[in-house]
Formats: sequence, C-alpha cells, structure tokens
Amino acid sequence: MSLPPWTRRAGTAVIFVGRCSSVGMALFGTAGIRGPVTEVTPELAVRVGRAAATAANGGEFVLARDGRETGEALAAGVASGLLAGGAAVRRAGMLPTPALALASRGRRGVMVT
Repeated sequence: MSLPPWTRRAGTAVIFVGRCSSVGMALFGTAGIRGPVTEVTPELAVRVGRAAATAANGGEFVLARDGRETGEALAAGVASGLLAGGAAVRRAGMLPTPALALASRGRRGVMVT
C-alpha cells in the first residue's frame, strides 16, 4: 500500500478499514480496505488485525477510528485481531487520521474509517 508522505516521515504503517466497493480481494486497494458494510465486517476486521500483528511480529499498535456508526464494532474487531496476533494495542478513540500519525510515532497505527 502506498502511504502518504507524512505517514512515512512519522515512521508509521497505517491500515485503513472502511466502507465502499466489492467482494474478496476486490476490497483491498491502494487506499486500504473498502466495501459495503455487509462485506467489511467485524469478522474481517479481526482477520486483518491478526494479519497485521503477525506481519509486524507483535509490537505496539495505536488504534483510532472515525465517528461512523460502524467504527466502534470494526475497531473492536481490529483490536481483537491485533491482540490475538500477539500485539499490544493502545486505543486512541475517535481521531482524525493526521492525529493518529502523531499519536503513533515510533509505533504502528491503524485507522478505522
């Protein structure tokens, strides 16, 4: 995934879990994971969180979300997956993406939008 320049400068990796497109691998694109709420589910969020933790060999992740109705359930799924994959999770609550970049300096960040 191509990350914005401010993300690279902050030294963070960001996974966007959102709402808007198709099915299967079609959900995964350059701007993160997007699809209808019927396809981007908390169960998918758990699997993505576990995969991120596994790819990072655990470590510490800062998790934030936006204010959409589905945000809390998807963030809980990501947190569960991260924990199951051996990562530590710091929940930052509702934040704009640039604030997550600052909050996650030196760690990995996950933004649920």
